[in-house]
Amino acid sequence: MSSSRGSSSWNSEINGAPMKMTCRCGDKVYLKTSWTQNNPGRRYWACPKYGQKFGFCGFFIWYDPEICARAKNIIPGLLEKSNKHQYQIEQYKLRNAEMEAQLLVAMKKVDDMNNALVEIEQYKLKNAELEAQLLVAMNNVDDMKKALVVCKNKIKKLWAATILLSLLYLVKLCSN
Repeated sequence: MSSSRGSSSWNSEINGAPMKMTCRCGDKVYLKTSWTQNNPGRRYWACPKYGQKFGFCGFFIWYDPEICARAKNIIPGLLEKSNKHQYQIEQYKLRNAEMEAQLLVAMKKVDDMNNALVEIEQYKLKNAELEAQLLVAMNNVDDMKKALVVCKNKIKKLWAATILLSLLYLVKLCSN
């Protein structure tokens, strides 16, 4: 049995069933996965203290058979590619989140512009209403000006008639 140090993962269950094996120090052993160059992906049983400098009882048993040389060469490359792809996925997720945030900002701007356009249309309608009212008022002013001219002419005629009648009255008084 060979042991090698490297990264590993812990698991206290096999296929969903709890582990019942214990190591020499009495602790429950865990199924770990080796990710070293010599044993990539190979599982083994080990004490929870395995790999520690102090309190390590040394319990270690391979669970999986030894990996063939070809797999030892292929698995690290596949893991590297997998990690690279996982990194790219994370980068795409971050970029996607950034783009979604930018999209929300852009959609807010579009909503604001649409609201502004609605407001502009409302002002245009109100302006058209006011222009129509102004036109009616200007027509009324023109009509009033014409009526004023007619009234002034009538007043002039009435003054002329009043003066004429006054002169006739005076002439009549003087002739008697």
